[in-house]
Order: sequence, then structure tokens, then C-alpha cells
Amino acid sequence: MIQLYPFTFQPVYQERLWGGTGLRKYRPDVPGDRIGESWEISAHEHGASLVANGPLRGESLDRLVAQFPEELLGSQEAQFPLLLKLISSRDTLSVQVHPQDHYAQIHEEGSLGKHELWYVLDAEPGAWIVYGLKPEVTSFEFRQAIAGGRVPETLRKVSVKPGDVFDIPPGLVHALGPGVTLAEIQQSSDVTYRVYDWDRVDANGKPRELHIEKALDVIDFGLRPKLDSPGLGYGLPGGRVQIRGANPYFAVEELTCEGQISWTEPVRRFVLYFLLEGNLELMWSAGQLPVDRGATILVPAAVNEYTFGGKGKLLRFYVPELKQDVLSPLQAEGFNREEILSAIAGLDASML
Repeated sequence: MIQLYPFTFQPVYQERLWGGTGLRKYRPDVPGDRIGESWEISAHEHGASLVANGPLRGESLDRLVAQFPEELLGSQEAQFPLLLKLISSRDTLSVQVHPQDHYAQIHEEGSLGKHELWYVLDAEPGAWIVYGLKPEVTSFEFRQAIAGGRVPETLRKVSVKPGDVFDIPPGLVHALGPGVTLAEIQQSSDVTYRVYDWDRVDANGKPRELHIEKALDVIDFGLRPKLDSPGLGYGLPGGRVQIRGANPYFAVEELTCEGQISWTEPVRRFVLYFLLEGNLELMWSAGQLPVDRGATILVPAAVNEYTFGGKGKLLRFYVPELKQDVLSPLQAEGFNREEILSAIAGLDASML
């Protein structure tokens, strides 16, 4: 019987028209000059990760999930629900939107929808994103703007800096501007509807495909996502947790280690980590693993007790029980419900 252990993976690099070399800060082996995405932890058919460490080295994550669903996920589900990426833009991404689960199930051969969250790692001076439409833009006006080539006039542009967090729910029009590098956590889906592509063409001189009717089907013109989501946190022996984003699909936390943090997962579940800064060592009952800046790790459900030693800051991603993992610990710190809802990206009252 194979005993599961914390995994590192070989990145799956994705060339993009808008890609560049920005990911080399975190992945020096990035090939070429047009890599826009590094799929760090993925079981998706368009780019499944291969284990890079230990006795299961070379095994793909999708096959591991099929073989060890309970030990890896903490449940008998046969689908890995999340996808962790690093993204870096040399040019502006297309203006796009993602579908909800129910729409994707019907129109995209049973695919999941796509809820995602961006954590900004680096941003050049003046960097921006498209984060929704201007509040006054209606469905009719947006359709007219598409027909008249005036889409840029309808977009809500927001300045960004390192450490910013942006929740991107299905139905929200969005785009990444040039000069931004981020970590993205999302549902395990590769469904994107482009509604505008800045009149550019691909390497063959042809415009990329747009998906205007599907995009108009799924855009939620009433969405008004929060702009300032500093998060709320609490201390623990050896460090601190700052909850930055949460929804039914994933939670995003900053975990600051200042010596040694021992962690026991309250339920059987997997957890993903990305080391933002510093150098740490991950220790569990059967081994240890050095964690350098930029490393991504999957801790399977079978390893529910482990310790981080050293000094550093990690991003932590997992599928939450929102009341248990978000609401209760923050209320115990003295924060009220309204403060929690206003400070955490993606969280709204209907989820609690």
C-alpha cells in the first residue's frame, strides 16, 4: 500500500498571445518568450500536473485522484476540484467572462463553471485590470457597444499593486492588463468566453475567436464586486493566519510562519500552498520537505498533521466549510458578521 505524502509538481507551461517572460522570476526554466500561464497544480485534461518528488514521481495528478480519492481529497469524489496557476501578462488579456456551473454543464459538455480569485504578486507602475463593467452599463448598452466597437468605453479599470486580492465570480467581465503577475486559484475548468480582444490578430494574422452570444448569456450585469479586501486574521502559536478570500469553492489565506507552526486539519481535506517569501521546511510523521520561495505544494488529506518550520509567508488554498473555517474563528477574535463580510473577497451573506 502506497502512503501518500506532500507533493510538488512539474509546472505545465501554457503559451499565450499575451504572454512574456515575467514568470521567470518564479520559474527560471520557462521556455520561450510567450509563456503566459504556469499550471502549478492541475488535474484538468488540458494540462495535468506530474509529481516531481518522492516514490510517485512522474505520476499525473488526475491518475492519483482516480486511484486514491479518499486519501488524496478526503472524499470519494473522483474529480480534483481546483486548479492553481501562476499568470504573467506582457500584453492585455482579452475581455472575457466565465460561466456558472449550471450553464457550463449544459453548454460545455458537463464542464464545471469557473469561479476564480487573483492574488497579485508583482505589478509594474501604473498596472491595471478590468474588473467588471461601469455601473451604469446595461445589457442593451453593452450589446450596442460590442456592435459599434466601443467595448473599452464600458469597462471598469482598477489599479493594482502586490498583495491585492480580486474575486472573479462567474458572470463578471474581466481582463488582466499588461505588466501583472499573479497567483490564480480557480475551479478546475478551462471555459472562457471572449467578448472583446482589442482588435488584435494571432501569429497567422487572424483574429481570435470570440464567444459573444455565450458571453451575453452568462454576464451578470448586477455584479458589483468589492474593491478593497484586506482580509481579517487571527494569531496562532508560531505565526498568524489572514483570511483574504472565501466562497463555497475555495478559501484563500496568508499564513505567516515566524518559527514553527504545527497544523492539524479539522476535517479530512487536501490543502495547496504557495510560498510567497522566505524559506521553510515542511515536516510530517513520515518525512520532511524543503520549501523555497515560489514553491507550490499539495498536502493530501491523508497527511492531516504537519508542521512548517522557519520564517516565511505562504498562500494557503482549500475547499472550506465556511462557517467553521471563516466565520467562527473570526467571530472568536471579536469581529462581527458585517466586518467579516466587508473585509473578505468573495464572501457574501447568502453563503453563511
